[in-house]
Amino acid sequence: VMTGVSNFPKPKPASLTGKVMSSDSVHTPLFVEIRILDKATGSQVTMTKSSEDGSYSIEFPGDKQYILEINPDGYQKVSEEISLPAGKTESKIIILSKNN
Repeated sequence: VMTGVSNFPKPKPASLTGKVMSSDSVHTPLFVEIRILDKATGSQVTMTKSSEDGSYSIEFPGDKQYILEINPDGYQKVSEEISLPAGKTESKIIILSKNN
């Protein structure tokens, strides 16, 4: 008997982990919002906040084009393209420069 439930495993999400820190000489850890936007539509897919020590981890569906966006107070906005295969975890250190 066929049911509507598929036995195929769901694709594993891609994930990005790392730290957010300032560009100064002591690399102060930063507590910021990190957003993943769909590159095609510009809509937010997911978001997280880095912790007090600057570390973060965020998951999103793999095999698509996204924009990683951070727009913190007092620092320059970061907006860069990102694309990871499903199931892949990548580590990324994000350095933020203070506004002049």
